[in-house]
Amino acid sequence: MPRIYDGNNRSQTRKRLKGHDLKIGTWNVQTTMRPGKMNEIASEMMKNNLDIIALQEIRWMGYGKINKPDFSIYYSGDNFRSGMCGTEEANDDEKDEFYEELNNLCEGIPDYDTLIIAGDLNAKIGRERCIQQVAGRFSLHNETNENGRRLYQFANENNLRIRSTAFERKNIHKGTWKVPERNVVNQIDHVLISKRWATSIIDVRTYKGANCDSNHFLVVSKLRQRISNVVKQKGVKRRKWNTDNLKNEGTNENFRNIVERRLEGEINNARSIDEEWDQMENAMRRTAEEIVG
Repeated sequence: MPRIYDGNNRSQTRKRLKGHDLKIGTWNVQTTMRPGKMNEIASEMMKNNLDIIALQEIRWMGYGKINKPDFSIYYSGDNFRSGMCGTEEANDDEKDEFYEELNNLCEGIPDYDTLIIAGDLNAKIGRERCIQQVAGRFSLHNETNENGRRLYQFANENNLRIRSTAFERKNIHKGTWKVPERNVVNQIDHVLISKRWATSIIDVRTYKGANCDSNHFLVVSKLRQRISNVVKQKGVKRRKWNTDNLKNEGTNENFRNIVERRLEGEINNARSIDEEWDQMENAMRRTAEEIVG
């Protein structure tokens, strides 16, 4: 949904895969129409070793793709697709339209995909106990504002977790937007991810040193996914599953439902990505033994 700067440098890609970490940024740059602005953004992206960055308010018309030597830019002139919700003062109809369209987009994402939403959502998330089950307990703010309640409701309904408020950091690394002409910083830019993969985001922080002449700060999240290497071992016989059974729609649906039920409680209690992976593998193997044969 948001505009994407996608790093294509092969050496950087190999480096990321080797460390199993992916760095994803979000930044309201407020405009890219000023001469040299895109070069500043690209420079900051390279300097901070970002793999993907979602940009808001680029103010370009139309849509398309621009290829550069070290990255590609995918853009759309639709304001909604910039991943930016109306401000606290915006009318309710505007906010309702934003979340209605966002819900429609989420419904089109397959359940097995990892969904990540990053952008300027103009939402203050508080530390209320009822909010913490979705957002964590380390927000910059004590109280949730109206936009924050909307974001909480959206995340809860779509089985998402707000990870930008889930890590204990100094306040200087939490604030994302400086109020004009005031010495006040708010945390209104956020990163959300599918509940099942919530622990894959191992860090979110603000980088105030990054500069592109915007009063929003660069927000970077670190995503860690296990990349499995299949090693062939002599003398080890691998079981062959009767996968033809899964061609039956009823059997296929039953298999997916049982796996999801088994993972529901286990994944939430996992202490590491490796443990999550093992739980998924065990759940699928057990279900395959019962259903597939």
